[in-house]
Amino acid sequence: MKRKLSIGFIAATAVVAALLGAGAPPFGPPSAHGAATVVATVPSGGVFPDSVAVNPAAGLVYVTNANTGDLSVLSGQPPFAAATLPIAVGGIPYGVAYNSNGNAVFVADSFNNVVMAYLAVAPFAVLGPPMLTGALPNDVAANPTNNRIYVTDSNQPDVAVFDGTAPGFPFVASLPQPPCAPGFPAGSQPTGVAVNPTTNQIYVTEPTANQLWVMDGAAPWGCLPPIPVGNAPQGVAYNPANNQIYVANTGSNDVTVIDANTLAVLNLSLAVGAHPAGVAVNPATNRVYVTNSVGNSVSVIDGSNDTVVETVAVGNWPHGLAVDPTTNRIFVANSNDNTVSVIEDAPAAPPPPPPPPPPGGMEQVPLQGGTCNPVASTYPDATPIATIDGAVAPPGLLESLWEFDGVTWLGYSPQFPAASNLTQMDRLDVVFICIGGSGPGAATFTRPVV
Repeated sequence: MKRKLSIGFIAATAVVAALLGAGAPPFGPPSAHGAATVVATVPSGGVFPDSVAVNPAAGLVYVTNANTGDLSVLSGQPPFAAATLPIAVGGIPYGVAYNSNGNAVFVADSFNNVVMAYLAVAPFAVLGPPMLTGALPNDVAANPTNNRIYVTDSNQPDVAVFDGTAPGFPFVASLPQPPCAPGFPAGSQPTGVAVNPTTNQIYVTEPTANQLWVMDGAAPWGCLPPIPVGNAPQGVAYNPANNQIYVANTGSNDVTVIDANTLAVLNLSLAVGAHPAGVAVNPATNRVYVTNSVGNSVSVIDGSNDTVVETVAVGNWPHGLAVDPTTNRIFVANSNDNTVSVIEDAPAAPPPPPPPPPPGGMEQVPLQGGTCNPVASTYPDATPIATIDGAVAPPGLLESLWEFDGVTWLGYSPQFPAASNLTQMDRLDVVFICIGGSGPGAATFTRPVV
């Protein structure tokens, strides 16, 4: 069906400019993802689920249940059912980590001041005796590069280090060690811990002083001056995709972003939801996920520009979470309703290929930079807007596309395709192509010759 425009090109361009100024979708590069979606909410298998770890090789998810003193093992595939009966830990389990080299899962038992190790696959047997830590072990991180296990002792200013593959998982050190001085001040409560497997640095949140500690994860056990972050930092994660550290600040409802190379603070307070607690990273997609406990949601951060691109509603009081990069699924422990939310955040499907050129061939129409160019589309009826988008060159200059259907304006932004209402075009429709740059011929629009 052909539509006629009831407005002249000059007036239409003025209206487009007004619409852009009134809140049209922001400009930017095309989004690499579709919408993050909760695809399942399943029982955690216990009471007050707290932390989550993922075993991508076996497709398993491990969830600590603090109030029932056990560890649940769920399938990472639909319907995400329990792979075994909950495994009794015998205390109050909080942190959990999976070590791929040892094929083991390590659980921090805060009540008994120990870490327990279990075989990561059936029959999920206990591996060795309890590993004695300091007071109230809270979080656990595993470094598959050097097979070290790091455990924060939240009621004692130290981090316990264990050998993750040697028989019995022997104790290695209590950090900070000399020459790292003066160490954690008295009264410190080290909470979250993450590992940079490339530099072998470990990152530890200290909520009483609003700091992130950076220490060597092996001898000579050096350390750097603590980094100021937001209020009451809790969760921390390292993103190898952009070499940055993300710290969830529970007291200030934000995330601090740090360059892992220079340790410079890139963003002290990236706003997220209420009471952020856990942080997890998908290095395959450069996305960062933050649980907002009071907000009952997960904030999705695009690691390419460190902006929050989505907020996904989950269960009641989400806390820990983990990512399976092989399936692009995120598993979220909802502490107050004893469930696990499963989020899928897979890359968007690639745009459809352009239709074959007509017998007359293709032509290029020059576009003026820094404005909206009215151009007639000669593509067939119902051509996907992705084809029109792809016909603008060079890549990166397209800011938006607009069309007037005689009643309303329809718009499309390559940065926010899900929020756009211009989805296709018919032959001989006029599209207003808004591009950056300056001067005539800054870009071109390729269309079939008619």
